[in-house]
Amino acid sequence: MTYSPTALPHSGTSNRPQSGTSKLSAFLQKLNSIEVGGPSRKLSKGCEPTRIGPVPLAQLLRLLLMLLQNGLSLPKALGSLAMDRSNRKYSHVLLKMRGTIVAGGTISDAMARYPRTFSSMQVQQIRLGERSGSLETAMSRVCEQMERKVALRKRIIKKISYPMLITVAGFGLMIFMCLVVVPEFETVYSSSGVDLPPVTQFVTGTSRVLLNWGWIAFPLIAVLGSLWIAGRRRPKIATKMDAVMLKLPIVGPWLRDAAVLQFVEATAAMVQCGYKPVDAIEVSAACVRNRCVRQAINEINQGVRRGEKLSVELGRYEQFFPATLCQLIGVGEQSGEFSRSLEGTCHHLRERLESRIDATVGMLEPILTISLAAMIGGMVLSIYTPMFHMFEVLE
Repeated sequence: MTYSPTALPHSGTSNRPQSGTSKLSAFLQKLNSIEVGGPSRKLSKGCEPTRIGPVPLAQLLRLLLMLLQNGLSLPKALGSLAMDRSNRKYSHVLLKMRGTIVAGGTISDAMARYPRTFSSMQVQQIRLGERSGSLETAMSRVCEQMERKVALRKRIIKKISYPMLITVAGFGLMIFMCLVVVPEFETVYSSSGVDLPPVTQFVTGTSRVLLNWGWIAFPLIAVLGSLWIAGRRRPKIATKMDAVMLKLPIVGPWLRDAAVLQFVEATAAMVQCGYKPVDAIEVSAACVRNRCVRQAINEINQGVRRGEKLSVELGRYEQFFPATLCQLIGVGEQSGEFSRSLEGTCHHLRERLESRIDATVGMLEPILTISLAAMIGGMVLSIYTPMFHMFEVLE
């Protein structure tokens, strides 16, 4: 494939000094690519640190697919997206991808330069689509995967936002009362010589502790945050942390089902692209965020390469993979409909995760409401109860 010389920058202007505006734009783009807390992983040579979130990335991929389906070439489609004012935040990424294609590269090569935006599975799906001549089909599959992921995340956030809001508001109100309201009443009661009941003494003691030592919470949070970031950067410590998180009472089952769903969805996508199940498992292991589950999948992959069935290897890790999942995959292996069984498994796991979250949130909402109402009501009663004794003393 050849491109006209007008599509490339003129060599005569390559040695001209940059203007102040272009230097400022390049500097702002560099600042936009810096991530707070340092890079989460080392980048290969030639890769860019810029990251695009899942929601805008799904929108950009869908728009790019629509432009390709309407007959535009890749360079023109990327250029049109870069010129759109709604995409100006990511215009430098789109323009660099367009430059890679104009210079003779492929869209998969351009995507591989942004490992924090495009996963290795997405890059390989697009590369297979390019080689087989079905780029639009591969990009449509990637778009559907991203949109399902974004939709599931939005549903989860929507369901847990109300309990979190109640918790934050309730504890914020109690802290405000301990820091502002309770000291005023304590001064009045101490000046009047009223004997305080044990509940009121506990509340006033808690208020004094927060007033005198509450500032320690801020450096303590900073230290814990630093330790968390440092631990996540060490693979061994991060694996142990993920194992502990999987054992948490409420969040643990959510994280386990989410990790298993990531693995099955990635495996199904790679099998649909033409990968062998053995190679698909190896690629999909990198898509699992939980390192403990990822380690188990790597061990499963070794067993499958030795000739064992995937359903048998999954059954050896029953703490991660439920028996229903193993049975569905076993049926697909026996019938030869492995890809179809993986799709059904994805649908089953997605419904299971949502039903688990619905049941947990439905149980937590009344418990949180009643608990916070009891704590706030008890604090108010403990403050106003000595007032009746004070009236008796004054009389």
